[in-house]
Amino acid sequence: MEKDVKKEPVSLPGAALNPRLVLVGHPNVGKSKIFTMLTGEYVIVSNYPGTTIEVRCGQTAELDCCVLDTPGLAGVVPRSEEERVTLQTLLTQDVGAVLQVGDAQNLPRTLLLTMALIDADVPMVLDLNIADEAEKKGYVIDTARLSKSLGIPVVLTVATQGKGRRELIDALRKPARSPCASATIPAWRNRRRKSPRCFPATRYPGAPWR
Repeated sequence: MEKDVKKEPVSLPGAALNPRLVLVGHPNVGKSKIFTMLTGEYVIVSNYPGTTIEVRCGQTAELDCCVLDTPGLAGVVPRSEEERVTLQTLLTQDVGAVLQVGDAQNLPRTLLLTMALIDADVPMVLDLNIADEAEKKGYVIDTARLSKSLGIPVVLTVATQGKGRRELIDALRKPARSPCASATIPAWRNRRRKSPRCFPATRYPGAPWR
């Protein structure tokens, strides 16, 4: 991944707002719906520098911070220009917390990405979206037990109906670094720590990640 993901700082839309919360997830899990649920209608849309890939930046009043939506991601080895943009965002931006949006109907696939993101050693929240469809299929997800196992907040949402927004906001007030981060695979974590940031050091007074 060293050759595929540049580590130079870049200018993203909303840079003056200092985005702090980055949304990450597999394609087709409702991540954009979650973004809209958090930020509302007013967003900044622009191409990521040097690409034709669109990124969106919005604000959420409850957290007094900016939210950055990224293209779908399957793992920490980029297989497309979209994934490369997402990984470069995680490596080079001043990320305060990561919100992983996953499909509640496919927990094993979701958790594979969760464990990869945990190794980046950033405060995280896991949102299992499309929970209504999972329930229809008879899936029962014990979020409290899963949260305890992972060491990060876990919530259920149905973004198309706006369900779970309050619980998600509450979880985002207290994102956590998981104790499950691998001590034997520090490269991805160290690469992120050593990467320069493109955003100024400005902090939102009410932001929970300081």
